[in-house]
Amino acid sequence: YIERGFASDKEVVIGPCTDGGYYLVGMHRKVTEIFKNVPWGTDRVLQITAERVRAQGAALELLPVWYDVDRPEDLEFLKTHLDLLAQAGRPGAVSTGRFLKQRNL
Repeated sequence: YIERGFASDKEVVIGPCTDGGYYLVGMHRKVTEIFKNVPWGTDRVLQITAERVRAQGAALELLPVWYDVDRPEDLEFLKTHLDLLAQAGRPGAVSTGRFLKQRNL
């Protein structure tokens, strides 16, 4: 999704998460004040940020929905995801998996 964000012709790209936040924000130009006083950790983060981007007249592209790691249960989901990818012969985020194993997480 990062490559897709770089390829976008929109001024701002956001990768939305399933919890109402986002995993990625990219800008082709500076769009000011979109992060000021955002209620971080709530299910309104994406909505508020997108409204602010549009209010500044910037074109917005939303990338595919993905997940982020905010809480312990999110970390468990990530570990399971990485294990399943490895079992399928398609290892992903190898450095992340190594880090988690080295720290017994």
